[in-house]
Amino acid sequence: MSMSPSADPQPSLDVLDRRQALSLGLAALGALLLSSCGDSDPSGSSANPAPGSDDGSAAPTPPPAEGPSEAFSTLTRVAADPTLAGVMAEATTSFGFDLYAATAAEPGNHLLSPVSVAIALAMTRAGAAGETAAEMDAVLRFDDLSMPHEAWNALDQQLESLAGPRQHLGEEVDVALSVVNRLWGQLGLEFEADFLDLLATQYGAGMHALDFDNKTEEARLTINEWVSGETNSKIPELLAPGGLSPDTALVLTNAIYFKAPWANQFSKDATTDRPFTRIDGSVVDVAMMQLGATLAYNEGDGWAAVILPYPGGDLALTVLVPDSGRFDEVEASLSAELFAAVDAGTRRPRVTLGMPRFSFRRQASLPAALSEMGMPTAFDEAAADFSGITTRANLFVKDVIHEAFIAVDEDGTEAAAATAVLGEATSAPDDVVELEIDRPFLIALREVSTGLPLFLGRVVDPSDGE
Repeated sequence: MSMSPSADPQPSLDVLDRRQALSLGLAALGALLLSSCGDSDPSGSSANPAPGSDDGSAAPTPPPAEGPSEAFSTLTRVAADPTLAGVMAEATTSFGFDLYAATAAEPGNHLLSPVSVAIALAMTRAGAAGETAAEMDAVLRFDDLSMPHEAWNALDQQLESLAGPRQHLGEEVDVALSVVNRLWGQLGLEFEADFLDLLATQYGAGMHALDFDNKTEEARLTINEWVSGETNSKIPELLAPGGLSPDTALVLTNAIYFKAPWANQFSKDATTDRPFTRIDGSVVDVAMMQLGATLAYNEGDGWAAVILPYPGGDLALTVLVPDSGRFDEVEASLSAELFAAVDAGTRRPRVTLGMPRFSFRRQASLPAALSEMGMPTAFDEAAADFSGITTRANLFVKDVIHEAFIAVDEDGTEAAAATAVLGEATSAPDDVVELEIDRPFLIALREVSTGLPLFLGRVVDPSDGE
C-alpha cells in the first residue's frame, strides 16, 4: 500500500539545502511476528495459488519451490469509502495516546508511531478469534467499528492523498508520505484464504514465503533489508541477531515514510549554543535554532504550544512545552482532548521561536505495555487464538518490537520508527510571542484535519542522541 508513486519519494538533501528549508522525514515500520507453539503441518496451500505483488495482485507464474517468493492472494486492493476514515483516525488517536502512556515509564527521550503499531496489530487482528480478538478490539478501539479493516483502508487512502508536489513560496516542493505493508510467511505453511484476501484488499499487503525453520538468519536479513529500504536506511536492523527463531511462522510488517520542508524556514546563521535545563535541574548547552514567523500558538494550564506546519497545511508538528517543574504533570495528561484544546484555542501571533536540534533513536519491546492495555491473551502460548490466520499451527504473538529515530536540524528533520510484533509460529499580527524551548518538551506530528498522530514523542535531553 504505497502512498508515493516514485521509488525515491523524498527530495534530495542538496535540494533542501538550496531551499534553506527545514524538512521533515519520517518513517515508521511495524512488523508482527507470530510463532508456532505446536506441531505445524507445512503442506502446500490451495489458498496461496500464485505469487502476488505488494498490493496483493496476482503474478502470472507460480512461486519457485524454495526461497523467497510472493504469496498468496490473487485479489487486489479495493477502493475505500472515504466516510470511514474519520472513525479510524479517532480510534487510532485514542489508541496512540494509550500506547504512549503505557510506554513512557522508561526515562529519557521517547518516540513512537501509533499509526505503524496500530496497522501491524490491525493486520494481526484480521486473523484473531475468540477472546484474543475481543481483547485486541478493545485495545485498538475497534469495539464500536462495524468495518475496521475497511476503515483502515479509507484512512490509508486519505493519508495517501496528502503526498505529492505543493506550491510553496513560489516554487514546487514535495511532500512525501508512504505507507506500505508486507507479510512474510513460513515456506510451505498453509494460510487461510480469507485472511490473505482481506489483507490484500484492505491493506494492500502481499506475502513473501521465507524459510524461518531452516534459514532463520537469512530470513532475518531479508526482512531487515526491506525495513531499511522502506525507512530510507534509518532503521537498518529492526530484528537483532536471534530476533527470529525456527518456530517463527509469520511476520507482518508496516512502514511509514514522511518527508517535507517546513512551511516556515529556520535560519542556519541564527543558531547559537544556549542552555537547556533537564528534568533533574542539570543544564546542558544545545544548538538552539531560531525562527520568526506567524504561527498557530496557544497557552493553557501549565503549558505553551506552537504548531509548525508543512507546505499545504495538511500536516504539522505540534510542540507542547510544559512550564518549568510541570513536565510530568502535563505528559501524564496527554490525550486527544488535550490536543483538541490546543487546536481550538490557537491564535496567530508573531512567534519568536527557539528550538533545539535533536537526534535520537529508541527501541522498545511492547508485549508488556500491550498486555497492560488489555490484550494479554495474544501473547499467551496456551490461550492465543489466531485460527483465522492458519489452522495448521497454533500461533501466538512472541514479541512486538518498535524502533524509532528522529533528527531535527536547520536543513531538515528525518525520523524513522519501526515496530515488530514477533510471534513464534497572513498580515503582521499585533501581538508577539517569544518562546524559547529551553526545557523538556513534547512533540506530535499530526494530520491536521483529524488530529491523527503519526508520531508522538518527548525530548528531555536534546544532547542525548546520535
